[in-house]
Amino acid sequence: MLIWLLVFIAFLLIILTILILSYVQGEVHFSRVVEQDYMELKIKASLGMKINRFFPIIKLKDYCKRIPFSSDHVETPLKTTQETNDGVKGKMKESFQKVKLLLHNTVHGYEWLKHTFSRIECTQLNWITRVGMGDATHTAIATGVVWGLKTSSLGFIMHLVQVKTKPLVKVVPQYTGVHFSTDFNGAVGTRGTNIVWAVIELALRVMKIKGGLRTWYRVMSKA
Repeated sequence: MLIWLLVFIAFLLIILTILILSYVQGEVHFSRVVEQDYMELKIKASLGMKINRFFPIIKLKDYCKRIPFSSDHVETPLKTTQETNDGVKGKMKESFQKVKLLLHNTVHGYEWLKHTFSRIECTQLNWITRVGMGDATHTAIATGVVWGLKTSSLGFIMHLVQVKTKPLVKVVPQYTGVHFSTDFNGAVGTRGTNIVWAVIELALRVMKIKGGLRTWYRVMSKA
C-alpha cells in the first residue's frame, strides 16, 4: 500500500514539474449551425503534456432554446429576436451572479481575478456569426443585437487579458431566410508557474473566509 502511495505522489510531482516548467496553451473551437453544436478543447504544455476533448453535439437549451429557426417565426421576427436577447441576457446575468458570489467568498477576490487574468496572453480570437430573420428590416435589427453582445464580450475580454493578436470579428446578415450560425476560435497561453501559484493563492484566500470552501463547493457542484 505504501509503495502505491509513493508511486502516486511521484506521479503527481512529475505532472506538477512538467506544468511548472511549461508554457501552457489552451485552444477552443466552438460552432453552432441551426441546432447542431460542436466544441473542441485543446490544452497542451511545451514539454509534451496534451489534453484534447471533443464534444460533437452540445445541447445549449438554456442559452439557445429561444433562438428562432423555424419558418413559423418569420411573421413575428421582432418579438422572437427580443425574446432571444432576453433569454441570453438572463443566463449571462445568472452566470455573473455565480461568479460574483464566488469572488465575494474569496479574500480580495476581484484583485485575485484581475491579477491572474493579466498574466494570460490571447494569441487567437476569431468569431464569425451569420444571422437571418426572414426579411431585411428584422435581419438588420438582429445583426445589431448580435454586434452589441459581441462588442460587450470582446471589451470585457480585452480588459482582462493581454491580447497579442488582432481579433477577427464579423456579423454577416443572411437576407435569404431564417438562419443562425456562429463559429468561434480562440487561443490563450501562460506560464505553468502562473497557473500553480494562482491555484495556491486562490485556495489560501478562500480558506480565510468563514464558509468559503462550503460556498465554492455548492456553487461549483451545480455548475
